[in-house]
Amino acid sequence: MEKPKAVFNWSGDKDSALALYKVLKEGKYEVVALLTTVNRDKQRSTMHDIPLALLEKQAKSIGIPLHIVNLPPAGNSEDYKNKMLETVEAFKDKGVTHFI
Repeated sequence: MEKPKAVFNWSGDKDSALALYKVLKEGKYEVVALLTTVNRDKQRSTMHDIPLALLEKQAKSIGIPLHIVNLPPAGNSEDYKNKMLETVEAFKDKGVTHFI
């Protein structure tokens, strides 16, 4: 039986890594991407200010593609909402049914 496709919301920190480990170990979902938001000007994660290059290395070492949502530096909630809705719709079009 085919596992449901899921996108994992990736912050790049230890808690995110532990949660991903548990999800992968459980084996209930096919995790097709790690999703993270990045400040497009600083090229660093919006959650923990992790450099994009490090996030890319993490994803490569895990073996799951990194999907980046580039956001403007100012915390415009409407822009965030629109970009995330676009992202969710794009993944849904690819058969993703879950976001973790």
